Amino acid sequence: MTKILIVDSHPIVLKGIASMLTNNGYVMFEAATPEEAIMIHKQISDIDLMVCDLSLPTTADGIELIECVRNIMPQSHILVFTMHGEPWNMKALMDLEVDGVVMKGERPKELMLAIYSVINGEKYFSPQFRKMRNEVMVSSVILSNREIKIIREIAFGRKNREIAEKYNMCEKTIEYYRSSILRKLGVKTIVEAVRCACEIGLLY
Repeated sequence: MTKILIVDSHPIVLKGIASMLTNNGYVMFEAATPEEAIMIHKQISDIDLMVCDLSLPTTADGIELIECVRNIMPQSHILVFTMHGEPWNMKALMDLEVDGVVMKGERPKELMLAIYSVINGEKYFSPQFRKMRNEVMVSSVILSNREIKIIREIAFGRKNREIAEKYNMCEKTIEYYRSSILRKLGVKTIVEAVRCACEIGLLY
């Protein structure tokens, strides 16, 4: 049986999610604080998924909890369910490489779809999160507007010559942008760049 730990400081949210998932055949564990969550992880070594908020009581917040769980159980999947879409939180979640994020306020089916996807080894980021993440990436100048346009063209399978003609550039300029995209995204191949751009929401 799939074991899921829900971590949320709001009793109604905690019980609501737990009830919904129990009805779908999952074994549920609940925690209202990071300390409770860590204790459960130490007692139960085969938690399949932790669903947690970012705003939690006591000294540790959701980000610190995620970092701690990564150290205790590196194999455990982590899905964030939160209302906190501040740029610094978006950046932290990207750096932590969580398995999925759903924003509170989205339809319940988004959370269920995310849980099902992550448990089955896939990443899942809700439409609202992807939009917010895209805005953070652009505002942080990780890729320029021109680079975003070019990586989108590449994702559609267009060659350097086609892209150059479309934007009235020379092919050497497109090569420069390709190299810049690889460097900024921290990848070695254009295939990895397209995958990364897709994951951070730049292709939507």
